[in-house]
Amino acid sequence: MSSHAKNVTATIPGRSDVQWRQEEAARLLSRSALEVLSQWFKPAGPRLCVETSDNVDEALDALLEEAKPHVVDFLSDRQVPGVVSRIFWQAELYLRNFQQVAGEAPVEEFQQTAKLVEEEVAPQGSQMEAALEAVLARQQFVAACRFGYFLRRSQQRLRLERIMTGAKSLEQYLTDMNAQEQVELVRGASREVVSAAEARATDLFGTVTELLRKSSELELSAEGRVRLSVEAVVFGAALFDAEEEASKHYSLTFSDFGSRH
Repeated sequence: MSSHAKNVTATIPGRSDVQWRQEEAARLLSRSALEVLSQWFKPAGPRLCVETSDNVDEALDALLEEAKPHVVDFLSDRQVPGVVSRIFWQAELYLRNFQQVAGEAPVEEFQQTAKLVEEEVAPQGSQMEAALEAVLARQQFVAACRFGYFLRRSQQRLRLERIMTGAKSLEQYLTDMNAQEQVELVRGASREVVSAAEARATDLFGTVTELLRKSSELELSAEGRVRLSVEAVVFGAALFDAEEEASKHYSLTFSDFGSRH
């Protein structure tokens, strides 16, 4: 690390050198994923100043061709989700409940958010609805990112499985796994990739605290919201590839199960 970078970390209270490097790595992963996606479409701009361009489906076809039906299912309003979506949500809820995702916000942050809602947002009546809608949209974006990452990671594992055991559908492959294996496919392999998804959500929406304080509606067309959801999925898929490439050259903070080495 350069002397300039060290000086920067020294000026930020409560930030260790390790934290700074992990956050910087997360930003680099995010930029790398966006660069890949830009060959197919123009991603949404900061604070959603520009909507996702029309041809986002081209990235979906390129990165998640076989899994596209599962993306459609995940983004639909079906009361009973398909098998792959259900496996993802069961694992995702497990990880949220036990706070085991690398780099996930501590419980104290959620408590502070709840307090902010009670003290600053709730008394504002209809503005609360707009604020909570924006927070929900942010959460949905992150969840869609994680689903795309999960699908891309599962596809890679399935390709190896097919080489050894022959043809098998993605749905059957995931169903044959035990619960622990399913959870570990959903869990971000590195702390940096988890932070990258959050960093992209913050770039587009702002932090949860900012959204609650701002209490303004999202200025997106109905079509723009759909395209943004698809962008979130392909961004997660591209993040998996960016993480894989980065791991060949840099030392990322992998969980024991998620290590690629």
